[in-house]
Amino acid sequence: MYKKPPITQKIPTTEILHGRTLNDDYRWLEDITNPDAQKWIDQQNAYTDDMIAKQPDFNKWEQKVERFVRLEKHSMPVRKKDFKFYIHQAPEDDFPKLMVIDENDNEKVLLDLATIDKGKPADFSFWSASHDGSLVAYGIAKKGNEISTLRVRDVVTGKDLDDEIQNSYDSPNWLDDNSGFFYSKGPLPGTVPENDIRMNTRLYIHKLGDSVENDILIFGEGRPSDDMLFTNRRFGAPYLAISVTNTWSSNDVYLYDIKKGKTIPLFVGKDAEFEVASLKNGLIVKTNYKAPNNKIISIPFEKLNMPIHEQNELIPESDELISFFAPSKSRLFVGYFKDASTFVEIFDYDGEKTGKLPTPDICDINMRTNSLDDEVYFSVETMVETGTIYKLDAISLEATDYYRLKLPHSPKDYIIKREWTTSKDGTKLPIFIIHKKDLKINGKAPTILHGYGGFAYSESPSYLYSNMAWLENGGIFANAILRGGGEYGEKWHQDGILNKKQNTFDDFIACAQYLQEKKYTNNEHLAIIGGSNGGLLVGAVSVQRPDLFKAVVCLVPLLDMIHFHKLLIASRWVSEYGNPEKSNDFTQILKWSPYQNVSSSDIYPATFFRTALNDTRVHPMHALKMVAKLQNIEEPKIILLRVDKDTGHTGIKPRTQIIKTIAEQFTFLAWQLGL
Repeated sequence: MYKKPPITQKIPTTEILHGRTLNDDYRWLEDITNPDAQKWIDQQNAYTDDMIAKQPDFNKWEQKVERFVRLEKHSMPVRKKDFKFYIHQAPEDDFPKLMVIDENDNEKVLLDLATIDKGKPADFSFWSASHDGSLVAYGIAKKGNEISTLRVRDVVTGKDLDDEIQNSYDSPNWLDDNSGFFYSKGPLPGTVPENDIRMNTRLYIHKLGDSVENDILIFGEGRPSDDMLFTNRRFGAPYLAISVTNTWSSNDVYLYDIKKGKTIPLFVGKDAEFEVASLKNGLIVKTNYKAPNNKIISIPFEKLNMPIHEQNELIPESDELISFFAPSKSRLFVGYFKDASTFVEIFDYDGEKTGKLPTPDICDINMRTNSLDDEVYFSVETMVETGTIYKLDAISLEATDYYRLKLPHSPKDYIIKREWTTSKDGTKLPIFIIHKKDLKINGKAPTILHGYGGFAYSESPSYLYSNMAWLENGGIFANAILRGGGEYGEKWHQDGILNKKQNTFDDFIACAQYLQEKKYTNNEHLAIIGGSNGGLLVGAVSVQRPDLFKAVVCLVPLLDMIHFHKLLIASRWVSEYGNPEKSNDFTQILKWSPYQNVSSSDIYPATFFRTALNDTRVHPMHALKMVAKLQNIEEPKIILLRVDKDTGHTGIKPRTQIIKTIAEQFTFLAWQLGL
C-alpha cells in the first residue's frame, strides 16, 4: 500500500443552476490566496515529492531528459537592413539570449534573460526590431504571468531607453522613421480586478521619449472587453492592418491610415477569417471567405473599396488547406497542410507557380521572409529531427545550410508512421505513431498518447524534444489529430466545439482504441497526456473511459467547466465551449465537464496533475478541486498534484527546472506503465 494523500477538508456548498442542484465540497480551493488553500497546496507538493522520490529511476530520468533538453537552440534570423537578430541558447544556458550581428559581422548578446531578473523565471513575450535595426522593442513577463513590460533597447549601446509600458501585448509595429511604434496594452496592474488584467485591450501609438500618458489611442474604445487585437505592417506600408476578434472562428479587419490618422473598416461582419499582410504596394490576404480551405487575394490600395468578391484571387482554394503565406520581394511562399503535415509552394505576384520547397513527406516547416528583398530563411523539422535552418535565394531557389544542430541521437533509428482510424460517427482520423525501428510490437509497449483538439490549433509533426527520452528508452509516442483543431479547416474546428465538443473526446478515445486493436499497446500500458485545452481533453476521456488508460498526465487543465468562464480570461472561450449562463449550453457542458462527472463508484487511472499559481489563462482551481475530489474516492490509485509557484500557463522555467519537471512526469509514467 502507498502512503495516503493529505486529508482535504470538505466544506459542502449547494447551488441551483438552470433548475439543477449542484453540490460541491471543494469550492473553497478556488481562492488560492486563502491560507488554508496555500497550506493544502504545500502538503500536496510534499506528498508528490515523497511519492516520486520513492521511485528508483528518477535520477536516471533526469539524466535522460537532460540530453534532449540541453540542446543548442538557434532561431531563424530576422534581418533589418545591416543587422541580423536571432534567439540563441547554448546547451549550458538556463535561459535564451537575443543576439545581434552587425554590418561588420560582429556578434554580441543584446538581451540575456539570465540577467534581466537575476536568474528568476522570465520570458521574451515579444521582440521587434526597428526597420533599420538600430532599436529593439521587447516585452518581458516574469514568473510566467504573461503580463509584460515593454522596453526599448539601443542596439549599438546595449542600453535601454527611458520608455517603459506596462501590460503590453504582442509585437509592436515600428514607424518607418524609428520615431515610435504601434502597440497594444491592457489596464495597469492594480487598477482592475484580477479577471480583467488581460482584458480590455486597446491599440496606441507611442512616440519615443514621450510620456505613456500622451500615447494616442487609435482602436479599442467602446469595444467588447474580450477583444483580441493583432496588428501587421511592413516597411513603407501606408496602412496598419488591425485584426480584432473574440472567437477562434472569425475576425474583423480595419486599416489605420498613418498619414491621415484615421481608421477605416476593411472586412467587417463577414463571418470568416482574414489574415492580412500590409505591404508597401498593397495587401495580401489569406481568407476562408467562401473558400473553406482558404485562398489568397491581393488588394491594391486604390481598390480598397471594392467588394471582397471582386478582388483579385491570387492563389485559389485547392484540395489542401492553405496554412500560411510568407511574402518576399519577388515571391510569395505558400504553406499547405495535408493530413497534418506541411509542404510549401512558391508563386510570383501574378499567381504563377514557380517552384516547391524540397522537404520530407511528414514534416513541419517555418519560414521567415522580408518583403523588401529575396533573402529567405526556412526551417524543417520532423518528430525525430530538428535544428536545420536553410538560407534560400527566392529567385534562383538555391538553398544552402545556414544552421544545423548536432543531435544526441540518430534520426535513422526511429520510425514515424501516419496511420488512420475511425471515430464513433465514422469520421476518419490521422494518428502519428513514433518508436524505435527495432522495437518489438507485442501489444505491451509503454505508450503515451497526446492530444489537443481545440481553438482551431493545428498539431504539426514538429520535433518531440524531451519526449525523445521516452522513445530512446523503448516507449511509443503517439499524437492524435482531433476535431476542434484546425488541421482540415474551419469545418473540422466547428465539428469539435460547442454542442459538438463530445466529438473531440470520441476522436481521442478512438485513437486509444486503435493503438490497442493494432497491438501497439494495451490498457495496462497506455497513458494519455495533454495541457490546457488538452488537459480538459485527457480529464474528460479519463472520466468517460477510465478502463482504457493506465495513467494520465493532466497539465494546466480546464476541468470545472460549469464555472470556467468566471475566472481570468476564460470568458473569451465561451465561443469554443459554450456559455454556462445559457440553459442549453449548460445542459450540454454538464454532460462532459470532467469535474462534475467524477463518480465515487468508478475506478480512475493513476493521474499526475500539474498547475501553476501564476497562470493568468487557466485558473489553478481546476486542478486543485479535481485532485481533492479524486483523492477522496476510496480506491488504490495514485493521484498526484504538482503546483508550480514561480511559473504560469506556459511553464517558463530555467532549464534545470524544466529537466526536473519532465523527469517527474516520465518517472510517474514509467512507474505506472512499467517502462
